[in-house]
Amino acid sequence: MSTRKHRFKTILIPAIVLIALAGAAWWVIASRPQPPIAEIAMAREKLSLARAANANIYMPTDFREASALYDSANRTWKAENERFFLQRNYDRTRGFAHLSTQKSEQLEKKARNYSFDLKTTLKKRISTLRNKTAYFNNHFSDLPLDKEVRHSFQASVISLTEAETAYKAANYLLCHEKTKLAADDIDFIYTQTRNTLEDYFENFSVWVERNNEALRQSKTTGDYVLVVSKFQKKCFVYHRGEQVNELDIELGKNWIGDKRHHGDKATPEGKYKVTRKKSGKQTKYYKALLIDFPNNDDRKRFDAEKKNGTLPRHADIGGLIEIHGGGGRGINWTDGCIALTNENMDWLYTHTIAGTPVYIIGSLVPLEKLVEW
Repeated sequence: MSTRKHRFKTILIPAIVLIALAGAAWWVIASRPQPPIAEIAMAREKLSLARAANANIYMPTDFREASALYDSANRTWKAENERFFLQRNYDRTRGFAHLSTQKSEQLEKKARNYSFDLKTTLKKRISTLRNKTAYFNNHFSDLPLDKEVRHSFQASVISLTEAETAYKAANYLLCHEKTKLAADDIDFIYTQTRNTLEDYFENFSVWVERNNEALRQSKTTGDYVLVVSKFQKKCFVYHRGEQVNELDIELGKNWIGDKRHHGDKATPEGKYKVTRKKSGKQTKYYKALLIDFPNNDDRKRFDAEKKNGTLPRHADIGGLIEIHGGGGRGINWTDGCIALTNENMDWLYTHTIAGTPVYIIGSLVPLEKLVEW
């Protein structure tokens, strides 16, 4: 009997010990700190969604903060994993992950709202820029602006076209960049054009007085007097103090300002007169009225420019400025002459004689009534 009890005790005690050890092991395993896998995964997912909404571009500082919080969560997690498992504490890791998740959720919402607002803003901006380029093309395309301005205009058109393509593809960031480039170029060309025209129109009072002088002269003498308004592209014909005709004209390619020297393709400004009427083989432009350019005023100005060095010494003043036919091309194409259609030239030819006064001015309409900035 004692032997059987002894055997039983021999089996029971180890079993109890094993059960106790297993229970202790289970308790240790069950009570060990649980790794923050779910929290880290959630933070990673929310950060990814924020990036997909372009928060890293729209709100870079805030996005960097969310990323830093996520990195801190991973860094503290790694540090805790290097400790004895019963001593691990993931509270800080969960805190960083939670903060990163919260910030990323906020950023995603803000970024999507920003994207919607940007889309609306870009649509309006593209429309505004398109209107500006169209206005410039319609009102200033025939101005003799320098190459830099022309290049900037072409660049603005290209950037704007690229912006529209990006907008249609919902690439609003690229669209934003392209509209900014287009806006910078458009601002530049408008500024340069405005400066050019404002400088030119400083002589407006002189032009008005010359036109008034032409009207008085036509009334006093009863003769025909011509006033060429370059900006309006018109030749006004006065007779006995009244306007009797208005003819469309085309000018030299560099028509803004006065003619300075031979070959500058500029149409002169000043008070002139017809010196000779040409027709047939006398001119290659159907019919022509030769005017007395250069006159004394032109020569004085030319000599002064050569003297002060604004013109080279070898420069020639030029001549052979005419009002002639062959026009109607719709562009300023002459070397400095004033071109009319052959039909209008027929009318003007019959109503002028050698000695007919010709006033060439910039404009009869002030700049503020001609263009809108």
